Amino acid sequence: MKSTIAILVFLFGIVFASLSRADDDISIAIDAWLDDNDQVAIPLLSKLANAGDEEAMILLGQIARRPGEFSPFMHSLSKKERSSLIKASKGLFGESWLKRVDAKKELAGALLSIDDVPNRFAGALLLLELGERGQAIRSFRRFEVSGVIPEHYLNSIEAVDFPKELDAFKWYVATITGDPNRVLKEALADMADSPLSTYRYFGYISHLLTNKGQYEKDLKLARTLLNGDSYPRSGETWSEMNSFSDKAYEIYKTAPELKPIVNVCAKMCPSEVNACMRTGYNLLGGYAGIMDIQSPSETIISSEKYFESKRFSVDMLRRMNAEQIPFWINNRPSVVNKCIARKVYFSSPRTHRSFDKKHRSFLGIL
Repeated sequence: MKSTIAILVFLFGIVFASLSRADDDISIAIDAWLDDNDQVAIPLLSKLANAGDEEAMILLGQIARRPGEFSPFMHSLSKKERSSLIKASKGLFGESWLKRVDAKKELAGALLSIDDVPNRFAGALLLLELGERGQAIRSFRRFEVSGVIPEHYLNSIEAVDFPKELDAFKWYVATITGDPNRVLKEALADMADSPLSTYRYFGYISHLLTNKGQYEKDLKLARTLLNGDSYPRSGETWSEMNSFSDKAYEIYKTAPELKPIVNVCAKMCPSEVNACMRTGYNLLGGYAGIMDIQSPSETIISSEKYFESKRFSVDMLRRMNAEQIPFWINNRPSVVNKCIARKVYFSSPRTHRSFDKKHRSFLGIL
């Protein structure tokens, strides 16, 4: 009897130690990934995923389709080598690990739905229910851009508890389904507390307004807030456009939705935060580009932890369109902050191909 108990205790110890090692490994992998150490994180996540760790599967499935440039380590690999590390084995270049998840199948399916147009809306609602707020924002943002919402959802959508970042989308849906004048008043009443959401809403409903003249200045400011700096439109002077840009960036500085990019600029370019943010906003393609950068899964890595990490900072740099920097240098050098532009240049090896001697000289890169 004693020997049987001893054997059971021994076996339990082996199982417990094995589980502890797995828990330690996933923590090490996550910490390394958040520190932008892909050389440690990705092979370890791949090992864990192949051993059946579903958190590793979910993270790799999300990492494989994140927007922006790869890290230097990932760039150093061939396409086949990258695929073998971040995808499950299938065919020549593998398949998403999200398709291999079993116990957390509901979550994996909801994450996959972000790129699945017919199921995107139902998936976005499910992401909210599952606590994946950031990924839900990414999914709903695609409806903000397209304006196409499945008709059978329109009547029930007002009951959804949307994140604050989606106020403009919530108002847009209410405009389609209810009284546009009532919703417009509600949005205007929220102007003081949430000017960015209000002006984004103006941008989305511009085609529905019958009396655009009444809101002409609001619509012009909304365009700048959504897209960043641009060129004067027909009938608009440079002076007018610049005044709208200046007003827009005053709003950016205090908008809670944009606090992550403000924090990144405060770390990277502390003496030029506003100029850094303005350039970063342009290179990200406006509000939509910023909202696309979220924790791969909040149930595994909280948004707070992700936004405070080195990974978020470099994700933002690698998401910025480096090819736009030479364009702005050539055409509107006054809106290029050299500090953040240099950071973008050095964030990934592929950024270098867009810069000639003139552009590197402007940035002080020899």
